[in-house]
Amino acid sequence: AMQLEARLRLAAGHIDLKMTSRADAPLPARVRVTLAHPTRGGEDQKVVLAGDKGVYAGQIAVLGPGRWLVVIEDENGTWRLSGSVQWPDSPEAVFMAGGKR
Repeated sequence: AMQLEARLRLAAGHIDLKMTSRADAPLPARVRVTLAHPTRGGEDQKVVLAGDKGVYAGQIAVLGPGRWLVVIEDENGTWRLSGSVQWPDSPEAVFMAGGKR
């Protein structure tokens, strides 16, 4: 197992992601992030973040307030981390393989 951990931070129009692998597995050059609103499907966003050494950043459309479901995965779909983030009250979250801490 890659034993992945991802730290996500949202800002207005911006997303930052820092990934680590406790198993020292190689981290991908790009990750896909899906931000999905449980009740407002038209506002869902999918972005591909490019990064280096597990540090990724990119632009997103400004999110509406509320709880957003987050899925982080590699482009090949070999692994995924999922959880949720509360915007704008708790714009940071930690996701771990096997569930959010």
